[in-house]
Parts: sequence; C-alpha cells; structure tokens
Amino acid sequence: MTKLIKLVSSQNEIFVVPQAIIKCSGIISLFCEDDDNDELEEEPLPLPNVSSYILEKVLTWAMYHYEVKETTDWDADFLNMDTCTLIALVAAADYLDIPDLWGLGCKAVANLTMDNSNDSAESSRQI
Repeated sequence: MTKLIKLVSSQNEIFVVPQAIIKCSGIISLFCEDDDNDELEEEPLPLPNVSSYILEKVLTWAMYHYEVKETTDWDADFLNMDTCTLIALVAAADYLDIPDLWGLGCKAVANLTMDNSNDSAESSRQI
C-alpha cells in the first residue's frame, strides 16, 4: 500500500498525495522521514507559502517526473505560463526544496527576461 500524505495550501485546501510522488521535495521528505506507517499520514503538512493553484502545478510536475526522470519538451510546455505564475512556481520550488523544478523555473524566468530585453532593445531602435 502506498503511503498518502496531506498537504495544506495557503488557502487551507487539502491535497492528498502519494508520498512517492512528492519525495522530490526535501521539506516533505523530512516531514515523512520518521514515519514507517503505510497508511494516510494523519497530521497534515501546512504549506502557508504555497497557494492551491501553485501547489497543483507543483504536484503536476512531480507526478510527471515520478515517471519520467529526465527533462523533456514537456517541461518547456509546462513552464510556458505567465510571468507571475512562473515566479510563484519558482518561489514554491525553493520553499519546498525541489531543486530540479527550481532550476528549470529559474532558467525559464531568465529566458523571459532575455526575451523582454531583446523586445525593449528592438523597440528603442525603432524610435
């Protein structure tokens, strides 16, 4: 039987997730480390710095990478989101200690910054 854990977002929404899916998080792994029980972790883990929307995105990424260990085109498609959401996702990856998601997110933010810099430079040349 797969152990399930309860994660509570900043909006107090509860997500019940297989521990194996989210073991990519250093924080969540520490929370579950001492418990050998194979059932539902009764004590929920509050994540006050992560909104429900962003936690859902983190879990989507974690579920995909539970099956697929390497970076693929899926990651680029997944990270193709508005800047505010992307920055919130990077902050959540940092808070949850998910280095792979954090690194991919930072790279995506850097690419956005470079694209915006090129657009600004191009528009200033047209003046």
